[in-house]
Amino acid sequence: MAIELKIGTRGTRRDITGTFNEYYLKANGIFCLNELELPLAFAVRTKYGLMCSLSDDDIVTYMGAGIWDLRPKHKPEEYY
Repeated sequence: MAIELKIGTRGTRRDITGTFNEYYLKANGIFCLNELELPLAFAVRTKYGLMCSLSDDDIVTYMGAGIWDLRPKHKPEEYY
């Protein structure tokens, strides 16, 4: 039985890329930017265009039609 990607599916990038097939994710807006054994960067299609996810702990939510919401797990520290 195949796992479906439903609207509202949310998880860390690690969970999503571990659950769904690489080719299925690529067709639905998430793909690896480098071909190393340990991929570091993923491109995520958002309503603003492609955004880069650099952490396995980034939170992604499927919005439908190959569009994702991407949020960092931790807010970046501001520099003054």
